Amino acid sequence: MHRICYILFFLSSLLNAQKIEESKATYDLSGGEIIQIKAFPSVYISNRHVDVWLPDNYNVNQLYKVIYMHDGQMLFDAKTTWNGQEWGVDDWATQLQINQETPPFIVVGIHNHPKLRWYEYFPEQAFSVSDENQQKKLNKLLHSNKYKEALLADSYLKFITEELKPYIDNRFNVSPAAKDNFIMGSSMGGLISLY
Repeated sequence: MHRICYILFFLSSLLNAQKIEESKATYDLSGGEIIQIKAFPSVYISNRHVDVWLPDNYNVNQLYKVIYMHDGQMLFDAKTTWNGQEWGVDDWATQLQINQETPPFIVVGIHNHPKLRWYEYFPEQAFSVSDENQQKKLNKLLHSNKYKEALLADSYLKFITEELKPYIDNRFNVSPAAKDNFIMGSSMGGLISLY
């Protein structure tokens, strides 16, 4: 028992000892600003960038709701994406808040790891509880030439809930309540959001 506690303490200390580097991102935005956390450290998954979009009127005396979004590199600026397209999150988030159609919120864009995206976004428990026929198909897919890694969805979600969310809760003026925190994505990002 003492050995397990020591290992957990060591891992926690290692994570906290790593400096978290923040800088203002130079994305072309229609509103707000982005604080980019470079290579956010994790004991669960590979380090990755995280973009935190703050509205123009971000006020340190107000609590904001939070939307966590997968595929963070695709959210804000088409010039920085692999396919020259973006979701326009800064556009709609700015407009919704200007029109007072939503309560004030910030957006946390979690960049994916391009080679591990499928493993991090595929629901692990769905793989383990599938029937024999589905299990064979999933096993074939998992061990095909395209996919060679173990599934990482549970580790990815631990990263969000145990490392990233506590950091966001402490660093920005946000409500930590479950009712004020949301998660979303598209395609595989939508699948891991539902999971």
